[in-house]
Amino acid sequence: MRGVTHDISEEELKRLANFFARQPYVRNSQPVEEARAARGKDVYHRVCNVCHTEEGRAAAYGEYPLLAGQSLDYLLNELDHILSRKREVDSMKSGTLATVPREQIVDAIHFFAGQRVSPDEVKSYVVEPTTASRKNRRK
Repeated sequence: MRGVTHDISEEELKRLANFFARQPYVRNSQPVEEARAARGKDVYHRVCNVCHTEEGRAAAYGEYPLLAGQSLDYLLNELDHILSRKREVDSMKSGTLATVPREQIVDAIHFFAGQRVSPDEVKSYVVEPTTASRKNRRK
């Protein structure tokens, strides 16, 4: 979101957050490859579960995104941005992703995207951004 929020004030950002928080939850139906998702679950347990806990429904660190139920296309796009360094991420995340073959990461993305996540599950893990993340948003 940094690309579209860099010029937004803190007050505007809070208003936007409140607006989106009040919107009804609609789970998009998306096709995922079941075989890839099954392999991706193994990748998750081997690589991703330290930071993205509870099968991607929670995060060990407040700055890490919840991955379960995210859009397949969005996750694939973000992966490409991270690997090509078009999007800055902390060195731990980029370092971890660099050690795993891309095909295995894509399998994990299918695992995350294929999960059904209820609105209650999502809201129970929402973390208020830290001051550091707000400062990074303005870069």
